Amino acid sequence: MKECNILVVSPEGKSYETILGYLNQEKLGTDVLRVDSMGEAISVLKKTEAEILLADVRHSFFNLPVKKKEEDFTPTKGNAKEDLKYIKYYIRNHYNEFLSLSTLAKKACLSANYLSSLFKKNEGITLCAYIERVRMEKAAFLVLTEDKMMQDIAWEVGFRHSSYFCRTFRNFYGETPKQYRLRHRKKK
Repeated sequence: MKECNILVVSPEGKSYETILGYLNQEKLGTDVLRVDSMGEAISVLKKTEAEILLADVRHSFFNLPVKKKEEDFTPTKGNAKEDLKYIKYYIRNHYNEFLSLSTLAKKACLSANYLSSLFKKNEGITLCAYIERVRMEKAAFLVLTEDKMMQDIAWEVGFRHSSYFCRTFRNFYGETPKQYRLRHRKKK
C-alpha cells in the first residue's frame, strides 16, 4: 500500500482535478492517494498513515451501497439496522429539504422517540447532528469547488437563511464559509 498524507475519495475526472489543483496551490509537498468510495477509504486508512481525508461528497458519500432503493423501501418491522440504513440513505439524498424527526420517523414507520433513541444508540450522535454533518460536508465541498455566493450554497444544502448557514458553518469548521474559502484558495 502506497503511503500518503492525504486521501481523496473521488472518481477520476474534473472534481478530482479540481481538488488536486487546490492541494497543489497550497504547495503542501504531500503524497496524495485517490480512491473511488468511502468503503475503500476506510480500508486504506487502516493500512496507511493518511493525515487528511478529503471526500467529493457528490460522488463518494452518496454512492455508498444501499440494498434498497428509497421508493422500494418497506418498513422492516423490527430490523433496526435496516431502518437506520434507510434513514441515513434518505438524509443523504434529501439533505437540502426540510427534515424533521417526525418526518423521518413516518418514513420508517417508527415513533419519533424510538427513532431518536435508536439513532443515538447506534450512531453515537443525534439525528439532528447527523443531518447537520451531512449538510456541512456538502457545504464545505461546494465552498471550495464552486464560485457560488454563500446564500446560494446555503439554499443548495438545505438552509433557508444564509446567516444561520454561516453561523452553523463557523461552529462546525471554526471559521466562516468565506474565511474557509479564502484560506484554502489564498495561494494561487
